[in-house]
Amino acid sequence: MNKHNLLICLPLGTLYIIIFMANGYYLYLSNFRRFVDSATLNSFYVTSVISLIFFSIGLFSFFKKQKSIVIKNFFLLTSVSGIAISTSVLSSQDIPVFKTIEIISVFMLSYLLLSFFAHFPVSTKPNYVKIIIFSSLLFSTLSSVVYLICNYLGYVEHSKFFYIYRVLLIGNLFFSIVGCIFLISLHLKTNSLKVRNQLYILIFGIVFSFGPLFLFNLIPGMIFGESQIPFVYCLPSIIVFPLTTS
Repeated sequence: MNKHNLLICLPLGTLYIIIFMANGYYLYLSNFRRFVDSATLNSFYVTSVISLIFFSIGLFSFFKKQKSIVIKNFFLLTSVSGIAISTSVLSSQDIPVFKTIEIISVFMLSYLLLSFFAHFPVSTKPNYVKIIIFSSLLFSTLSSVVYLICNYLGYVEHSKFFYIYRVLLIGNLFFSIVGCIFLISLHLKTNSLKVRNQLYILIFGIVFSFGPLFLFNLIPGMIFGESQIPFVYCLPSIIVFPLTTS
């Protein structure tokens, strides 16, 4: 058993469980449920199931191979993804604490995606990849800290501020996904046909998972202020991502 990996993953797994239970508590044991429609409740159920699938796949992979840095990064990625997904419905209802958790989770998700693919499928990468990874970590961390400060000062209530942060959030995640595809493509010319086929499956998994979310919800919402296709309808395709990488 790798104690270093366990000391990192155990607190995050515990945090996921606490946040997931807090979601359920807020919805079922508070007065909030009286003020939402059936569509919102259905969205909550769907996102909860998808969140649990992400976390369960990561947890299962971690217990199978605890010593692997790739599996550690995979568990971190699926856990933070699960947190972001599970808080998305209450965040959309402008519940401050869940909105803050979701925004910080998505910022860190962008870094964790790049960090995961820096070691997967192989660990050997050009030196400039480390600079990209560090830059992503720095940007995600600073953006999260600035959001927390502005939230404390009350600036996040202004529509212009939230729009700017929405653009930063979506842009950061988009460039992270493009970066992941780039990291995978570095190995297409230098591996056997079998490995290349696996790499193509990874690229397909990323595009198919995140493509509908960006094309039908996030980008239209950023441009027009509101998407015609609800977020929850675009979310199920994202399950393909952990399935193709686990």
